[in-house]
Amino acid sequence: MRIKSLSNTTSLLYSELLQQLIDTVSILDKKGSFVSKTIGDTKYWYLQSSILGRKCQTYLGKDAPKLADEIKRVKKRWDEAKPLVQRRSELVAMLRQGGAAVPTRGEAKVLDVLNTMGVFENGGVLVGSQAFATYGNMLGLKWPNESTRTSDSDIADDAIRVGVPANSQPDPRLIGTDLEFIQILDLKNRVLPSFRIKDLDLTVEFLTPLIGPKRQPVLMKNLNMNATGLRFLEYLLHDTEPAAIIAKSGILVHVPNPARFAIHKLVVAQRRGAFQQLKSRKDIQQSSLLLDELMEHRPGDLVLAHEAALKMPKKFMSQYFAGITQLPEHTIQAWKNMLA
Repeated sequence: MRIKSLSNTTSLLYSELLQQLIDTVSILDKKGSFVSKTIGDTKYWYLQSSILGRKCQTYLGKDAPKLADEIKRVKKRWDEAKPLVQRRSELVAMLRQGGAAVPTRGEAKVLDVLNTMGVFENGGVLVGSQAFATYGNMLGLKWPNESTRTSDSDIADDAIRVGVPANSQPDPRLIGTDLEFIQILDLKNRVLPSFRIKDLDLTVEFLTPLIGPKRQPVLMKNLNMNATGLRFLEYLLHDTEPAAIIAKSGILVHVPNPARFAIHKLVVAQRRGAFQQLKSRKDIQQSSLLLDELMEHRPGDLVLAHEAALKMPKKFMSQYFAGITQLPEHTIQAWKNMLA
């Protein structure tokens, strides 16, 4: 399959946006206003931000000269960073015009909320179709539409999936905010490890590595929520890269290393049930597209990902090798030649 490339100009714009996000995220994504409350004779400071129109406050500490100096310093950096925000918005607009992959309006809202709440900053990794879409921008390619969605209805139904390491640390903006994740119940009124954010139509599902035989939702005590235990997810979470979502003034997320993503997709395709064959075919297609590109331009990444796969449990390796046999013949041959 012939894959179209983004123009060199668009690729350069993406690199600039990503670098600006990395350089300025600690300044800009915590922006809001500082408010104080006096209780008794003591003043307390909070960082107040707005998420989907709702005010959320993060406790900073008691009033003290050191904290007051820090607040002044941060305000000054916010003012100095205003031109950077404008530039980032301009870059997003130019990337859209240049044909870069962009999320749906709903996806952009959800990802912006998760970013504001510190999910990606504290170890969260975007996985699934949304992660695959970012690889196109990262590698300077335009993926065919059928490779990013299972069907037209998938645009609305595809959940935002975020992998969370078991040792991820809590963040006040995630567990202390007024904005609640609405937990979803099944027909038997059992709690599912999926959430909806009020006023948004997309589902958010948190995933964590599955250790042991149990398949029920895993309680993430550090985040105070359930997550779906996913076998072999640790292979994806072990090696990640920053990526820019083309929305708002740019949203910084983390995604799995694309080489590991490609290999993991081969395994996932083997683990799907018979009723999920359409998604299994999409897994193989996404893996093939990535492998073809990486073998030509980033073969070292694939060698390292392959070596890491060989250290995984035997079940992972057997499903990995079974997945290779389902790739197009030209991809299989190129893969063999690279590893020879």
